[in-house]
Amino acid sequence: MVKDIMIENPTTISPDATIMEALQKMREDGIGCLPVVQSDELVGIITEMDFLRVSIRLIERFGK
Repeated sequence: MVKDIMIENPTTISPDATIMEALQKMREDGIGCLPVVQSDELVGIITEMDFLRVSIRLIERFGK
């Protein structure tokens, strides 16, 4: 059952937080995804892959 393996009190972040705050929280807590919560409601999830995509875009744009 999912309830047997889920994290009951996950680290979360507000949609108003900065990208750097999200990255720092994920690094500090050693987690690969971060639920985005507003008024106790899940509104999204940010993942390591999201940061990788942003990094690739920045490298493509400014790495030339």
